Amino acid sequence: MIDDRLWNRKRIAMVEELEKLAEESPILEIASIEHRVDEVRAVLALEIPTMVTPMNSEVRLDGPVVVGIRFTQRFCTVPPLPWEIVTVLHPLDVYHPNIDSRGSGALCLGSPPAGISLAEIVHLTYAALTLASFSPQEWRGLHAAASRFTREHAEQFPIIETGLLESPPEGFHRPFAPVAAEVAARIAARIARMEEAS
Repeated sequence: MIDDRLWNRKRIAMVEELEKLAEESPILEIASIEHRVDEVRAVLALEIPTMVTPMNSEVRLDGPVVVGIRFTQRFCTVPPLPWEIVTVLHPLDVYHPNIDSRGSGALCLGSPPAGISLAEIVHLTYAALTLASFSPQEWRGLHAAASRFTREHAEQFPIIETGLLESPPEGFHRPFAPVAAEVAARIAARIARMEEAS
């Protein structure tokens, strides 16, 4: 564990890095950032679609995607568990090989190293949600049906071929842009109210 002075400097630097990333990205919005004694929490909106639960046996795309990120002081020196960093908050019915099928919204990020930055977490999250980077293996509680779907339809991925800092491809319809920040802000406010009540 790093000492409190170093943690405070690291925490401030990570938040500044995240804010810079949001300024540079045409599709990333920060809804909230909360500093706690031993962790930083952020709610972010990504103006992208991701796969959601099949309706009438058809997998469809929905968005914007709103995620909660929790970075604890421990992550500076100890590798985090792959599923304890990012939770998909919206849409609720994400259909993804690396998201727990029991409905927790926990997104598995592979094997993140100790000292991973918030910016790296955001890039990994974007790559996972657009299926530019995913692990369609049926193990460790991941979504077996979504894993099968991605293996059987690999030619459909990634959903978007541009990166987090690039503008979406010409002709890419961004229906989520007007509502992404609004949805994320509502979710962040709901989380804050729940925490105040507890």
